Amino acid sequence: MAEEIKYEIDDFSGGLNRKVSTFQQKKNEVYSALNATFNTIIGGVSKRLGIRKKGSDIAATTSTSTTTSTTTTSTSSSTSSSSSTTTSTSTTTTSTTTTSTSTTTTSSSTTTTSTSTSTTTSTSTSSSTSTSTTTTFVTSIQVGTVTTEAFNDVDKTISHDGGSGTNRLLVVCVHFGASTTNEVTSITYAGTNLTKAVAKAATNPPRNVKSEIWYLVAPSTGTNDVVIAISGSTNAKGATIINLTGVHQTSPLDATSAGAEGSSTTPSTDITTVNVQSMIIDCAECEDNAVTGTAGSGQTERSDFGLGTGGAVQGRGYTSTEEAQSVGAITMNWTLSSTQDWVTAAAAFRNVNV
Repeated sequence: MAEEIKYEIDDFSGGLNRKVSTFQQKKNEVYSALNATFNTIIGGVSKRLGIRKKGSDIAATTSTSTTTSTTTTSTSSSTSSSSSTTTSTSTTTTSTTTTSTSTTTTSSSTTTTSTSTSTTTSTSTSSSTSTSTTTTFVTSIQVGTVTTEAFNDVDKTISHDGGSGTNRLLVVCVHFGASTTNEVTSITYAGTNLTKAVAKAATNPPRNVKSEIWYLVAPSTGTNDVVIAISGSTNAKGATIINLTGVHQTSPLDATSAGAEGSSTTPSTDITTVNVQSMIIDCAECEDNAVTGTAGSGQTERSDFGLGTGGAVQGRGYTSTEEAQSVGAITMNWTLSSTQDWVTAAAAFRNVNV
């Protein structure tokens, strides 16, 4: 009985040992399979991470976290009306995470750190240009004493006060109301010769009118004689004598007009000044002694009188002045009380301060 029991025990023990051996074999196969699987997984992860590991190094829980960071930089520019430019940089990060499986007690973890860079550049440029032109007016030429006298003589002497002040100029306008063939041969003041600036005679018969303008720099002060010598016959004439101060003493004449003639109520002539604030003087005549005139806008009337004396009265003389407020063409004109044959001329005298 005991032997039978022993046999059964030995038989059971043998069977158990076989089962244990089989279990151990299966366990080893499972471990080998698991180890091969882990080697495959870890090899793939290691290859991605750029490292090398053996499956035997990982005996329990293996957890691998891989983070890939991609930085994209975009640049935006903004330009404002004041020429200011700002450049900004924004960063976009994309992350990818892969996690493997765990089994036992040993753990290995690999971490990749991503770095993001933010760069901000700011540039500001401001530019402003301003151009301004200012015309500064100097002291104007001043008009002083004005003397007018009608006559018929071939030679005429007129008493005139040359005045006082600085940078003086004497201007004489001679008006012819009945002949275009008469001509001024000379004019003196206190024995000093004047210079002719301009003369205009009508060229369309039967217009018998003519203008002449003469001037003298730095005339004598006080009362002296203006002597006008004229060639031709005795007929209606007249003179307007004007004192100026503040005139350029070495280059007094700024410009002259070519003169004009016509038959209307509006005598006019254009003059192109070279310097601002020159003083313009016009000298005009018509054939009717009784026709009055009105000086144009901006002009100041200096004379409006009948020419000739006694029974030889014929024609009328007109003189005005105007300061040139700008450089260029300026029209000197009159409005007559009735339509007449007329002639006109003008001269501009330069300001001493220009």
